[in-house]
Parts: sequence; structure tokens; C-alpha cells
Amino acid sequence: MPDIEARRYHGFIPRIDFVLAARAHGWKALRVEPNLRNLPEIMDACYSAGDRSVLVDIPVDGDQDIGLNPRVYNLKRQTYL
Repeated sequence: MPDIEARRYHGFIPRIDFVLAARAHGWKALRVEPNLRNLPEIMDACYSAGDRSVLVDIPVDGDQDIGLNPRVYNLKRQTYL
């Protein structure tokens, strides 16, 4: 973002624990284990939740290359990406 002063850049943004935030708001919230061991339990909880909201936290490897996103081309013409 070329028009923003360097002193206003964010150097560190803490991670948000969305599971704890969801539980604080009365939702059911579960984390998928990396080996997917608890996936059946999570699916059962989602199907039996009724009207109650359920948040499922899924671990994602941000460094994994999953290929090009065709929408990025459209964004690049109109943003700073």
C-alpha cells in the first residue's frame, strides 16, 4: 500500500482463538485434530446441534501451495495485491 506511512504498518497481529471466542458467545466450538481422529465426533455434534450454532476450527497449512486462484488476476487490476 504505497500511500500508507511505514510507521502505520502492522508488524505483529496476534492470533485470534476463534474456538474460545465462539464458546464465550454460547456457541458449541470444536477443533479438528490434525490426524482427523475426532472428525466423527465433530460431525455428530454438528448434525445434532439443532438451532445452536457450531464453529469448527480446521487446521490449515498456510505454506501449502494449492495452485493459482483465478480470482486473484481480477483483484490485481484494481487493488494493491
